[in-house]
Amino acid sequence: MTALYTVHQNIRGIVMMMLYFLSLIQIGCLIASFEGKTKYLVKYILPVFLLTFTELIFLRYVNKQIVVYGELPSEKRWNWLFQFPAEAAGLMVLIIGIFTFLSLYRILKYYRNSITVSSIKESIDNLPTGLSFSAPNGRILLANHRMEVLCHAVTGMDFQDAEQFWNILCSGCVCNDAERISEGNTPSIRLSDSTIWTFGKKMLTVEDHTVVQITAADTTDLYELSEELKENNRDLTEMNSRLRQYGENIDSFVRSREVLETKMRIHNEIGQALLASRSYLLHEAAPLQEKDILKRWNYIVALLKQESVPQDFRRTWNYFVNAANSAGVKILLEGELPDNEEIVKLIVAAAAEALTNAVRHAGADELSMKLYESENKLEVTFTNNGRRPAGEITVGGGLEALRLRLEEAGGSMKISARPHFVLNVTLPMTTGRVLS
Repeated sequence: MTALYTVHQNIRGIVMMMLYFLSLIQIGCLIASFEGKTKYLVKYILPVFLLTFTELIFLRYVNKQIVVYGELPSEKRWNWLFQFPAEAAGLMVLIIGIFTFLSLYRILKYYRNSITVSSIKESIDNLPTGLSFSAPNGRILLANHRMEVLCHAVTGMDFQDAEQFWNILCSGCVCNDAERISEGNTPSIRLSDSTIWTFGKKMLTVEDHTVVQITAADTTDLYELSEELKENNRDLTEMNSRLRQYGENIDSFVRSREVLETKMRIHNEIGQALLASRSYLLHEAAPLQEKDILKRWNYIVALLKQESVPQDFRRTWNYFVNAANSAGVKILLEGELPDNEEIVKLIVAAAAEALTNAVRHAGADELSMKLYESENKLEVTFTNNGRRPAGEITVGGGLEALRLRLEEAGGSMKISARPHFVLNVTLPMTTGRVLS
């Protein structure tokens, strides 16, 4: 065995430095044990720390006697310290080091697998959304990194007062690089990088204390989809207006065209009748007889009375079909249209409303119509090949106006959403003849 005092002083100094380093680790483990509520580790760390401290004092005393005074102590009762085996002292240092690092490992494992204040803060900082909790007076209790960055980007200031920050979001002056898109309870801000953040505020009660929660979510994609939807709605509204205009003008257009064609026909027939009458009165060579002349004039009288010009109400329908085709929708008709002008006008009005809803709400490209007679009533059923309704359909706007118009004419209207959209119109039949 090698006596401790015979060991070189440099080696003893290195051992003392190791013990000093280990003692610092042990002190840190003791503090972490109390903060982390792992006090059961104290009974393992504290004895090792006391042993480390004792050996550190022992080696320091030995060095001081040998290095400073250059001799062993005169008291014989202390000679056994200097005769202490160096191998045993080294083994003690090794054991102390093993216990120290085992304790450190258990502390680190506990903090890694347990919910602590630091782990909560780290988790909140890793959230992609902004989150903060504060007292009602605006004092910050907890805020993640994203919220601090957003506060600086919107206000140009650090996140120190949550109440002041919320007031700026709602109605205050934001930075030049930021733009307020919407106000109210959920203000939206566009930042300099073109991202849009929507903020929300909520009051929470935690252990009889009121806590203010402010959140921030990236709604850039949602805003772009909303703007695209608004643009589509504007286009559909314009198309709806055009369809309504078609419906309003189509009657007068058809009537004007029929009047013009009738005038042209009457003009031609009168001219031919006058020429034939002149030839007959002048006794010119002509195969015409008196009965032929009278027949021509009777036909002209019938034209003037509009008795020989059939009203083609199908033209009204054809104009609607052309308008639907221009909107990218194919009309599928099953059944025959009646020759009653008022009924055709009501059918076209219902078809225009069904077409508008099919394109706007279902994205359809086909509108099916089924017509059949039942007990002196005409049943018209409208369906489309678009998306199924997400819920019950609320009648309003154009459908409500259509219902009133049908009821004034003695008809009715029904709407169902399951299993798909169906618009059913019932009209009274005033004539039995149909146009094939």
